[in-house]
Amino acid sequence: MPQTVNITITGLCLFVHGDDGQMYVLLPATGSAGDGSVEPHRPLLRFAAGTVKRGAGETMELDGLEVRFEMDAGPVDPTFVRGVVDLRRYTGAGVPSHLFTDDGSGVLSARIAFPSGSMHAAGTPSYWTMRRPGSRHEERVEFTNQATWTAVIPDGAGPLVLRGGPLGSGANAPLVAFRRDVPVISIFLSHDVDHAHCSVPPIGSENEHYQAYRWLLEDSAEWHLPRFAGLSASPAGGGVFAHGGVPFKCMLGGVEPAPTPPLPGA
Repeated sequence: MPQTVNITITGLCLFVHGDDGQMYVLLPATGSAGDGSVEPHRPLLRFAAGTVKRGAGETMELDGLEVRFEMDAGPVDPTFVRGVVDLRRYTGAGVPSHLFTDDGSGVLSARIAFPSGSMHAAGTPSYWTMRRPGSRHEERVEFTNQATWTAVIPDGAGPLVLRGGPLGSGANAPLVAFRRDVPVISIFLSHDVDHAHCSVPPIGSENEHYQAYRWLLEDSAEWHLPRFAGLSASPAGGGVFAHGGVPFKCMLGGVEPAPTPPLPGA
């Protein structure tokens, strides 16, 4: 039978389209890069109970790892869903190619690669204003606190296997294998952090969390941090979402057009 794989992603994650046909998710090493002003986030994968056949159980620590989803199910649709902001539009910067292959140079906590599938859903929105490089004009932008990546493993293919190893090692060992007899596999990728302050920030204020994206981009010195403009459907007072994140604390970003990472094995 066909098997649907839903991967819900939240936190400080940078989506990047690779020229090798994969979608990469880069997780910045907050707290240990740049000026250290952002508290450390822990990258984790969580799996729905009863779906794992072999491997890490229901939780997998990702810090320092590269993980590839072996789906065997067709191409990647590179379209960002609403709320996943194209950061090149506001930073003018791409991602250096070494961040697709090496150990992350201290700015990367984990790297994920999807060889197939597409984004099909977004989480709770909040509103911010952003400025393009060299502009004084602020644009109103909707951010999401999460996005869902979906792939379908066709009948006769599979099972879904997560492969990888330490960042920069080139390892491709099987890490987790999933059952093939489960119609829907649910996986949660989060950049966890225990936020001590969950109150809504003042209108017009910046958030230092967003500095983490600077550390993954080639040159974003001219990037003005987003300014908070208001909440949408989230409750007054913030509300806690997806393992500790709140919609005005963490956002999802993307970079388009793609840089040119080396092909695997090159």
